[in-house]
Amino acid sequence: MSAWERFKDAYTRVMATRWGYNLFGRALPSAFFLVGFLGGVRNAPEIAALLGGSPPSSVPALIQEALGFLVGLSLAVLFAIRKRPIGKPSSLLGALVALGASYFGAFIICFDLLGLRRPDPNAAPLMAGIAAGLVLVAACLLAVSVLYLGRNFGIFPEARGLVRSGPYRVFRHPIYVAYLSAAFGSVLGAFSWSALLIFAGYYAMVAWRASFEERALLEAFGDEYRRYRASTWGVGPPRPWPRPDEPGSSADSPDYTRSTSA
Repeated sequence: MSAWERFKDAYTRVMATRWGYNLFGRALPSAFFLVGFLGGVRNAPEIAALLGGSPPSSVPALIQEALGFLVGLSLAVLFAIRKRPIGKPSSLLGALVALGASYFGAFIICFDLLGLRRPDPNAAPLMAGIAAGLVLVAACLLAVSVLYLGRNFGIFPEARGLVRSGPYRVFRHPIYVAYLSAAFGSVLGAFSWSALLIFAGYYAMVAWRASFEERALLEAFGDEYRRYRASTWGVGPPRPWPRPDEPGSSADSPDYTRSTSA
């Protein structure tokens, strides 16, 4: 057995134990988000002062920061009380892909390295307004989606429950839709071909992460998830086959069992 195989086996065995899951699946992630939330609260006066120069334009940014604090606190609580996965835990590859695509991690790091994080001061007002609006709407969608997901929230691709209310009535992965919308808004606010290339890579990583989650949910919920998947949008472009409520579609149809995600 190779070192990689031994590492994967050890990871699976540790996460299958109660202490391993409580430590690595609950306590450490909860502490991570709690530290981030407390850091944001500490910096809130400075952020407000920086954004206070132009009241009309600073309102969306202030709302975004407030929603960010709410999401951070919610995640700290939800990780501490979240449900255990249904079925087997995430594979190590799925966990690594999820970590790589989590929030704006990979996207923002690349943006910072290339000096693209700050909005372009020479951007057209209409483009800057669209970019700010996308980021604000994405922040709202993220906050609502996290609250609807509740104790089913997780970073690794594991099934804890099938949520079909709120934004999940339309999107299977509304949190990822929020991530991608905010990322695209950042690209519009500081457009360059390098930024667009980074966004394409980030999109591919998020879509790959979603595919791991869909496999876990399909394994846990079977036909129930197939029906849900066929009537909702993923993070990819729409597919041309019928939805379950359209004429000629059925649970036994080959078209019905295909995914609408990337």
